[in-house]
Amino acid sequence: MPIMTPTEVIFFNRLQQAVPELIIFGQVQLSRIIMPNDDDDTDQGFWFNRICRMSVDYVLVDQDKQTVLLAIELDDWTHNTRRRQQQDEKKDKALLSAGIPILRINGEAMPDAALLRRKILAVIG
Repeated sequence: MPIMTPTEVIFFNRLQQAVPELIIFGQVQLSRIIMPNDDDDTDQGFWFNRICRMSVDYVLVDQDKQTVLLAIELDDWTHNTRRRQQQDEKKDKALLSAGIPILRINGEAMPDAALLRRKILAVIG
């Protein structure tokens, strides 16, 4: 079974063209890139259960520092439902609280590599 849909593969290839200087990971669980704040009194098991089943479509990583620069979601028509929008809001909030910016791309209006690069650099600098 493929780990990416045909649309996700096309987008992955465009990402590689757009930012060849970065490492791209696909289908990354949030629990692999977000750690709970040690200063927070929240139970870590509770925190883990809230995000353990969430993932992002792509994560861009700095090759030298091995740090996460950006999470990318390729949104299709399924993101139009209220329930999915609530899940997306929760995911966005978790990423932003960890200092990880997120870029959402409409899969039906997928940008070419040049425009995609501009969008990415506008977020990560």
